[in-house]
Amino acid sequence: MNVRESKPQHRVGLPRGLFLRGKGYALRVAVPTEYQDIDGKREIVRGLGTQDLAEALKRRPRVFEGII
Repeated sequence: MNVRESKPQHRVGLPRGLFLRGKGYALRVAVPTEYQDIDGKREIVRGLGTQDLAEALKRRPRVFEGII
């Protein structure tokens, strides 16, 4: 089997809202439609201050609570 015939690698995705921004992780939270007119935002993004996935997962709940 050559490289072109190889099967794609299955990767486990990140938890909902967690994404890599630049070199560090960030959390994205959607603003409900009924509140978008108040602040004019459709989503809120906060950096988690780490490049380490395990640390980002630990910080995620605290940052999420700070948003809502």
